[in-house]
Amino acid sequence: MWTIRAAIKWGIAVGLLLGMALCLLAFVSRIPLSRMAAYDRLRVGMTRDEAVQVLRSSQIECGLTEPGSDAPSCRFSDPWRFYAVWVDAKARRVSRKRVSMRKPVSFIDLLKFSH
Repeated sequence: MWTIRAAIKWGIAVGLLLGMALCLLAFVSRIPLSRMAAYDRLRVGMTRDEAVQVLRSSQIECGLTEPGSDAPSCRFSDPWRFYAVWVDAKARRVSRKRVSMRKPVSFIDLLKFSH
């Protein structure tokens, strides 16, 4: 038989756990888990302006996306991969792109990555 005191303690404990789980879920859902879709949309030969549009629509900030920038490359990452895209300065077209894997990621690394 539950006493009122025990029911209140369990209610508080369950409420705190559910609240923490919901906060963690809301926090983790903001982390860009993969940027591969944006990388795949970038094509060798596309214009610099098209590439910048793809990057900005995916909320990726790098040298290419800065207003007035003539940066020759863009480097960005997600928790699992590093991405790089190069633009030919004369032709103003994507000339090369590369992706490489990162070391295995732990949940703690995911939380660090979100900052």
